[in-house]
Parts: sequence; C-alpha cells; structure tokens
Amino acid sequence: TPFTGNVVEMSPNAGLFEAVISNTAGAPVGSYNQLIMAMSPNGQNISTYNYVSIDVNEESTDVIYVDDSYLGPDSDGSMSRPFTNIADGLSAATTGWQVWVDDSGTDYPGPITTKSDVVLKSVNWDNTDGSNMAAIYKTGSGSVVSMAADSVIDGFKIYGSSTSGINMSNDNASVLNCWITDIGLVPTSTIVEGIRISYCDGAVVDGCEFSNIQLNTDSGIIDCIYSNRGTNITITRNRIHDFNRTPDSGLKMCIYFNTSENVDFSNNIIYELYDLESSLTPVIYCNTSINVNVINNVFYNLNRGTGSASGISVDNESPGFVGINNIFSSFTGNAVNIGSSSFIWNYNDIWDVSSGSHPSGTGNITDDPLFVNPAVDFHLDSGSLCIDTGDPAILDPDNSRSDMGCFGGPRGNW
Repeated sequence: TPFTGNVVEMSPNAGLFEAVISNTAGAPVGSYNQLIMAMSPNGQNISTYNYVSIDVNEESTDVIYVDDSYLGPDSDGSMSRPFTNIADGLSAATTGWQVWVDDSGTDYPGPITTKSDVVLKSVNWDNTDGSNMAAIYKTGSGSVVSMAADSVIDGFKIYGSSTSGINMSNDNASVLNCWITDIGLVPTSTIVEGIRISYCDGAVVDGCEFSNIQLNTDSGIIDCIYSNRGTNITITRNRIHDFNRTPDSGLKMCIYFNTSENVDFSNNIIYELYDLESSLTPVIYCNTSINVNVINNVFYNLNRGTGSASGISVDNESPGFVGINNIFSSFTGNAVNIGSSSFIWNYNDIWDVSSGSHPSGTGNITDDPLFVNPAVDFHLDSGSLCIDTGDPAILDPDNSRSDMGCFGGPRGNW
C-alpha cells in the first residue's frame, strides 16, 4: 500500500493481518509518520493504533539489486540495471551490504550459498510484476540454501529438494521470515530435513514457517529442524505444520536436539502433524543435550493420522531442561516425558491429551486453553485460564504477568 495514499484494509495471512508499505506513489526524500490502526468488528468498538516512522532515501549505495525479469544487457546490480541471478548479486556484495531480490513471479534456481557478513533479502522493490516473497528452489537431493558464517537470509520461500531445505554448518548464521516447504516429496529419499544445524554455534531461526516436510519411504530419517552439536541456538516465533512422518522404522522427530547446548526454543507453534503408524514418536526430542529451554510454545493436534505422538521427550543424559508456559492440546499420546533428574517444569497447560499427566512442578494446569480459532489463530480467548497465569517472573510485552502459549512472554504478541 503506498503510504501516501488512502486508507486500505489489511489482508489476513496465516491467522494474522499484514500490510506491505511501499513508496510507489513517489513520495520525496524525507521522514513520514504512518498511522496503522486496528478496530474490532463488534459493537464494543475497540480500537488500537500505532504510528510508524518511514524514511524515504535515495537509492542505497550498500544494496545490490537482483531481478530476473530485467532484460537489459548491462546488469550492474543497481536498481535500474539489476543482476538477474542471486549468485551475481552475492558475488558483488561486500561486508555489511545487502542483496535485495525481487519477486518477478519466476522462481530463482538453487542451490544458493550465502556470503559471510551479507544479508540476502527478499524485497519486492519492483512491484510491476510479482507481489509476494521471492522463491528459491532446487530439484533432486542436496540443500536448496547453504549458510555461510555470519550471514543472513530473510523472507524467501525455500522449496523443492528431495532431502534438505537449508543447511546451517557455519557459525552465527540466521534464517529469518522464510517459508521452508515441499521438502522430501520424492519417495526415494531416506533422509529429509527442513533445516539442518550442524556444528553451528549461534544459529538463529526466527519468524519462519515450515510446511509439507515429508518422508515417504518405509524407513529413514526425517526432522523438520535438526540441531547436531551446536551451542547457543535460538529458534523462535516459527509456525510448523503438515509435517508427515510415515515410515515403519527409523528416526522421525519434528525437532531433534542432538548433543546441543544452550538452546532457546520459544514462542513457536507446532500443529496439524501427520503420523500414519502406531508407535509413539516425539515432536521435540532432546538427546544428550544440555540446557534446552522450551518456553511459551503451543503443541496442538500432533497426530492427524492413526498414530500417537509425544509432545516433548527428554532423555536421562540431557540435564538442565526447562519447560515453562507451554500449552499442549488435542492429541493422542504423551504430553511430556522427562528422563533427566535435572529439569524445571512450571506453569504449563495440558488439555485433551490422552496421557496428559504433568511432571512435578509449580503452576501447571489441565484446562481448555480456549484458542480463538484452533489451527488458524492460537491467540487466547478472553475467558482463557492461561491468561496472566504463566510464570510470574516472565512478563508479556505490556509488562503484565506472562500468558501461557506462543503469544506470551517477552517475545509474545507477534
């Protein structure tokens, strides 16, 4: 929406509402205040608003532009003469620069390897064609994207590989606001991973969506996110759904922390998973991992197939596990199984889970969380007993006592 134009209604996206602000109206260089307002549709007439500051600048000198719809012969990475492929854009970028990739409606072929100290970002800076996130795809096996140390990828759709979406094997790499989908659809694949974090310290996965990660062979290994021998890992504000675990044998965990240390897994939503066998399979599994913090997450409908699920499973060699402010709802299986003698389990809600007993702890409840619209909107209805009953030492963004669930805590209300 051009911010100098008229009022425009925001559009719903995955249970949230969003507006994309652009300068297609050609506002001159300067600073502007833009009003964003939300109003309730009922008779209560509740409204909230916020001003955001928008700066209009000349074309940036530290940005390389990529648009595969450009037809000129003289690409130089400027906005008027962009490169037509991502590799050229990354090659031209230097330390601290960004590479802006436009969605022209045509997907960019992979594999792609990011560049150290460079941000690779999907930005629809040319809205004469595509209007969504730019996409990178790869057919066959291998990772669609491999992350260099201290690099960032932001806002892309990543899809198509029969084995792997993103490989993070270098320190301090960040994957932000990406959609990792359609991985492992080829039935011959025996190892399928949405994101693999391997020997990577300081990895960040934030604001992403994972969907349609599949393993369709009789045996094999599948993980939506696999962390192997990494430290100081942050996985926050992600949506994970339609994860398909169908083999008769093998390893099949949605989130697998293997020999990892100091993990922050918070404010994530895991829902609508498939499991077509009868054995119990964990959604989060901690194997010989130290100080894994699972805080303010939602686990909902984890076995849409005929099998059973275990929300969290912690082995006896994973000391320092912390589970706080989580909600487990509506599935067959165990909510949590902690084998370690060193753990904290406080202020969690388990509801409508066939094996829903709590480990010892404080403030745990077994009440209907009253989601606004399960599988669509996991905000809590005003009558929910999960509101303001989370850990009192953890505060929501408005400085009130934390709510349970994915929108509570300091990273909540996202």
